[in-house]
Amino acid sequence: MFSVLVATNFISALFIFVIIVGLYQVSGEAIEKARHFRYCLWTCLAGLILEATAYILDGHVEYTHLITIANYLAYVLIDVLICFYGLYLYTMFPDGEKVISRRIAILLGSLCSLDVLIQTYGTISGQLFYVKDGSIYNGPWAPYSVLIPALCFLSTIFLVLKIYRFFGITNPLILLLLVFVPGLSTAVVFYFSALQHGFIGAAISLEVIYVMLQSKIVAEANFNAQRYNELSTKDALTGLKNRRGYLDALESLPPEDSVGVVFCDVNSLKAVNDSQGHAAGDQLIITVANLLRSSFPDGIDCRISGDEFVCLLPKVDLERFQSRMDALGVLLRTHNQIASYGYALGSGASALDTIKDAENMMYLDKERYYSETGRDRRR
Repeated sequence: MFSVLVATNFISALFIFVIIVGLYQVSGEAIEKARHFRYCLWTCLAGLILEATAYILDGHVEYTHLITIANYLAYVLIDVLICFYGLYLYTMFPDGEKVISRRIAILLGSLCSLDVLIQTYGTISGQLFYVKDGSIYNGPWAPYSVLIPALCFLSTIFLVLKIYRFFGITNPLILLLLVFVPGLSTAVVFYFSALQHGFIGAAISLEVIYVMLQSKIVAEANFNAQRYNELSTKDALTGLKNRRGYLDALESLPPEDSVGVVFCDVNSLKAVNDSQGHAAGDQLIITVANLLRSSFPDGIDCRISGDEFVCLLPKVDLERFQSRMDALGVLLRTHNQIASYGYALGSGASALDTIKDAENMMYLDKERYYSETGRDRRR
């Protein structure tokens, strides 16, 4: 019987560990959203290991003290798990809905603290359990050891029934599973005395909660973080990367890879703003952005300031680079020399120097533009 329980404990521990590892792979916001749930998982994992240890060492007289400690800590960790679970449910509620959940969380903490005191005295006195000839025997308090955890569980059902609506859970089957599986696990622990602490049932309950609820929260947090990152690195006017996105792109360039750089500056933007209004100036900027986007769909197009653009071409095809630059020059001329440009080749390690070279070439092109058109560059 114990060999089956040990195997079940380790399999449950493996599933819990996989979920824990997965929760550490998500974005920063999602990690924070899963913080208290991870505490539940870590506590359950420790409980499963302690429970399995007690089963494995059962019958070994030389490990009597270790068996006693493992069994006692397993009892205590059940209360710790309940406290973390109550705290997890409490943090899930919106700020305006936390009055009742706070009271229940406080109640859980108080009951579990009382239970730890009872378990400590019961272990020392032998009333809860005792170890004889290396084997664990239940004391007279053992049948009642699940009463406080069961009462705490009933309190959490109320929180679950309230919390599901905040996450748009409308499927009654999901709600039934969120309540039924933990309830069934508790009933099994009541019925089978061999299941000393019930961590196997707790593991199954946490896995159901992860699948039905926590994974949804993590997915939403990941989406929000990704959306925020996109908005924070995207230029609102052109849809290209903004300066922050440009700096992030520079940092991500592999040092050993080749990189081509195109540096563009809009011509006569101030004159257009002054004579036709800023809406016309914005349209001029959008036109340049669209030209770069269509010319370099394989590049990282960025608007780094009001009228300046940089396009990074990682792993650029060196043989085609010059012909692509010539084509860009033709395209800009067909649009009334809407922008001046420069370009350069380098590597990821020397990207800043390459950008400077492209910028210097752009200034030479801009000098030619003002010389040929006779326009005042200050206007």
